[in-house]
Amino acid sequence: MAPPSPPSPSEQPATMNQDQSFVAERLATIAGKLTPPGRFAAGGPAAGLPNPLLRVAGVGDYLGWPVPGAQVEAVIASGAATRAPYGLGEATVTDAAVRDSWRVPPSRLTWDNPAWDGALAGLVADAAIALGVAPHVGAVLHNLLLYRPGGHFAAHTDTEKVAGMFGTLVVTMPSVYAGGALTVRHGEEAETFEGPAARLEVPTTPHWAAYYADCEHEVTPLTAGHRVVLVYNLVRPPTGGDSAVAAADNEGVTLPSPPVRGHGGSTAVLARFAREWAGYVDFPTTPTALLYLLDHKYTADGVGWGSLKGKDALLAAALRATPAPGGSGGGGSGGAFHLHLVTVHVHQQLGVGVDPAKWGYESPPRGAAGKTRACASRWAPPRCGGAPTESVAGTAASPATTLPLQGARIWIPP
Repeated sequence: MAPPSPPSPSEQPATMNQDQSFVAERLATIAGKLTPPGRFAAGGPAAGLPNPLLRVAGVGDYLGWPVPGAQVEAVIASGAATRAPYGLGEATVTDAAVRDSWRVPPSRLTWDNPAWDGALAGLVADAAIALGVAPHVGAVLHNLLLYRPGGHFAAHTDTEKVAGMFGTLVVTMPSVYAGGALTVRHGEEAETFEGPAARLEVPTTPHWAAYYADCEHEVTPLTAGHRVVLVYNLVRPPTGGDSAVAAADNEGVTLPSPPVRGHGGSTAVLARFAREWAGYVDFPTTPTALLYLLDHKYTADGVGWGSLKGKDALLAAALRATPAPGGSGGGGSGGAFHLHLVTVHVHQQLGVGVDPAKWGYESPPRGAAGKTRACASRWAPPRCGGAPTESVAGTAASPATTLPLQGARIWIPP
């Protein structure tokens, strides 16, 4: 399908109208049709996990399988467990109205079943596949969490607690309880994991749930019983080249391929898109670089080509694999697009009479000054050099034949 014809230069306004940017619409359409190899959250029964023979220091015998409520109360009464905190801005606080649970740190936990580690490694591998993540994913125990009746955790996102962390794995041990459902949200989608005993049955099988750390999630209040969960940080090893690629001028740098598959025929569509875009780049209202917001959120320490998630990794792989016009293949600086990861700072001026306290316990709304930091990719000309002129939110792209990013006409989504 041919792209819509842009107006002639004499008909175009002096400033670019976002509605006239067919290139932005075309890239958004292509990206919207990409299907990542996994989901933002996954879970289910973990029948392959054995009783770990878990012991809490200072409490005595192994935790039961299922864990009896009296034993949960004994752990809390012993002082081995403390109130679980949560992050509020730069601070760490406790407030039972927001998070009502108890935590036991890994330093007080031991497990004596030699089969546990191997079984857990198998579960982590399954979780990685379900999330669409490359192999070599590890799990670092964060806490044992205990929930009493009424226990809950309001909607929140997880912070990156260790280097390489990208997600969270929750293993719900068998125990008798009702309520306490875990709901994970990403955009307009949601997944709910009820756990092994949603109907006060006596369970014998643990359950698991894994999700990307930037996805909002909550635990609804327990209506009865006790919930016992092991929480692991999912981590990936660092990938080389991230810091170099983040530099303004990555001339000659070999970009690591995101560890995903499935972009398939999208490279042919993107190659045609690049040719069409290059044909219109001389029009003053046609952007020479596109800013495209990524699907997931990333921290400054947690972003890199090898750490992109879901559709972000798939789009990056497809753009990077797109051959330049007349070329035989993609692969970084010789392809149709030049890729940059940038950090986004969005600032918003509050009106008179707006009470910041009404933003809630978590953070100001998305876009509030100094609070929203997203990662973006710039797709800019492959041999341009020069530094980005601003720090903005999203992903940008431009055909290989256009101007350097410095001084480029950049389309920014509303």
